[in-house]
Amino acid sequence: MTNNLIFKSLVDGASPFISFENNEISDIEGSRNSFIEFKGCKQNGNELKVHQQSVIESIHSGGGNKSGKLLFKVNDGDDADSNLHTILTLGPANQQSIGTSDILTTNFISKNVQNGGSATTIKLSDDEAVNDEYYINYSIEVTNGVDDTTQIRTITNYVATTKIATVNTAWDNLPDDNTFTYTIILPLNVIKLNSEDLSNSDDFYKNSTIEVTKDGVTTQRRQIISYYESTSNAFVDTNWDNQPIDNTYSYSIVSSEVTINGNLTVNSVNSSSNTTTKDTLIKLANGTIDVPNKDLGFIFTRGDGSNTNEANKGFIWDESATEFSLIKCNNEDGTTHGNVSIEDYENLKLKNLAATNNATVGGTLGVTSDATVGGTLGVTNNATVGGSLGVTNNATVGGTLGVTNNATVGGTLGVTNNATVGGTLGVTSDATVGGTLGVTNNATVGGTLGVTSDATVGGTLGVTSTLTAPKGSIIGTENNVGLGTNSLFSLNTPTDTNGIHNTCVGYKSGYSVTTGKQNTCIGGNSNTSSVGAVNQTSIGYGAVCNDNNEISLGNDQVETLRCAQQAIASLSDIRDKTNISDSTYGLTFIDSLRPVQFTWDKRNLNPGDKTSTYNGKTRLGFIAQELEDAMPTNENDILDLVYNVNPERIEAKYSNLIPILTKAIQELHEKIKILTKK
Repeated sequence: MTNNLIFKSLVDGASPFISFENNEISDIEGSRNSFIEFKGCKQNGNELKVHQQSVIESIHSGGGNKSGKLLFKVNDGDDADSNLHTILTLGPANQQSIGTSDILTTNFISKNVQNGGSATTIKLSDDEAVNDEYYINYSIEVTNGVDDTTQIRTITNYVATTKIATVNTAWDNLPDDNTFTYTIILPLNVIKLNSEDLSNSDDFYKNSTIEVTKDGVTTQRRQIISYYESTSNAFVDTNWDNQPIDNTYSYSIVSSEVTINGNLTVNSVNSSSNTTTKDTLIKLANGTIDVPNKDLGFIFTRGDGSNTNEANKGFIWDESATEFSLIKCNNEDGTTHGNVSIEDYENLKLKNLAATNNATVGGTLGVTSDATVGGTLGVTNNATVGGSLGVTNNATVGGTLGVTNNATVGGTLGVTNNATVGGTLGVTSDATVGGTLGVTNNATVGGTLGVTSDATVGGTLGVTSTLTAPKGSIIGTENNVGLGTNSLFSLNTPTDTNGIHNTCVGYKSGYSVTTGKQNTCIGGNSNTSSVGAVNQTSIGYGAVCNDNNEISLGNDQVETLRCAQQAIASLSDIRDKTNISDSTYGLTFIDSLRPVQFTWDKRNLNPGDKTSTYNGKTRLGFIAQELEDAMPTNENDILDLVYNVNPERIEAKYSNLIPILTKAIQELHEKIKILTKK
């Protein structure tokens, strides 16, 4: 009997292999199977019994393809060969997409910055990309034309309609006019996917493997860390050695499965990259039966490459202090059984910080000394603050500062000393303030200051010393009115001639107006065509004018205009007209027109175009370009049938055909009278 088998290649340089071939052609899952079987022997009286101990089985995973799985099976201790249990399954692999990479723009040119940036945003040129999110993860280099200093940031968001890009870090020198130039830089870890089976969900391919091939050879393999459906851009974990920037590269995206039936025990360091889990709860120290005497939690390694336990941080349950803690623990390697050595405590940034459910703060709850609260700072649900609740010394509250639901503040609730409240400052719902509620000393409230719902203020409620509020819920400077979050958000400080007489109601209504005047925007995201728009009226959600002295009713999803009166009255008084003569545009002009039947299929120029309610509907009408062709010598200056201020979406004014049709009918009537006489 041979105890060992050695396989060698008969050809130098070739790899030896074992091949198991099953000629079964069934597509049923579990068919086309092959085995490697491991057996043992057991003495049973005078009989030597052979039984299965474990098996590695290859099976077909089902369906009309070549996919497979590997099953690892072991005996549970029963001598019967049938008592094998699958403990580990590898596969199947799933090819999520295959295609060729699309063309990436690599030679971005330098352009001028536009007015309208903020501390963490920049307004790009009007000819930039028309798709939202297009430049996410791209770098942007901004140069000051005065002193040639540069700033480089990473773009974290991009809104195509406003051309506003948000960056990852605040600017050192705010680029808010055309004295600055910018250049967009292509990231080295991006590929633009291109195939008919691409997912329409962001991050669908996250954590999948992408293999890139050029000239038939797989040259690079990476893991996808993010994917944006709107741009088809996928970002990988490591920069490309040879970036796929055109369709000479092909790619394949693959995911796979590993299934473990039972417990997984790891007796040494477990290394992985970007691991995700479907578990909704993770239980630490399961099975511990001792009296609680050990710290529990997570250690975050932040090594510098030479010492993997340098600058570590932790989030633990501190058993000795009976509290959760964010800690500094430089030399903790994650193997401590007992008390973790805490060197210091770390900061915690929250969107909402609240003391609730009869909580008691015995001293002072405050955000001071240029601190930032990005969400809501509140004392709610019968909470008690024994000292002062305040935001002072140039502090910024980005959300809501409030005392609500019968809360009691025993001292002073105030925003003082040039503080900024980015959301709402209020005492609502029968709350009681025992001291003073005030915004004083040139403070700025970006939202709403109010005491509502039968609230009681025991001291003084005041807004004093030059209150300004250009970026929040209600503003009222220089005859401007803005109602709604971020209404008139970009409005510059008004002058005698600019930035005045604007009325905007709704979320982000009139968002892009900076120096414009006499504009009206009613409805969420209703806007003007430009930052300096004049006398534009946009009514309805997403309504946007194209030019000055224009009214836009609704967005491009609106199909019907309803009114109790069918006609629109417009000025036609003879006293306001001169050079009056009979029109010559009649039957001849009408004969040059082509009424058509058509089906709407909007180009993807703006968000919502591909899902427009118009798409797929058949209508009668005219082609705007054909109307232009019928007026070759600038007749449109008189007839006013085509509205082409936006060359990407040319419009027609059907009602202006009425005088021409009237003339054509008169000419036909004269012909009929002549024919009748004959």
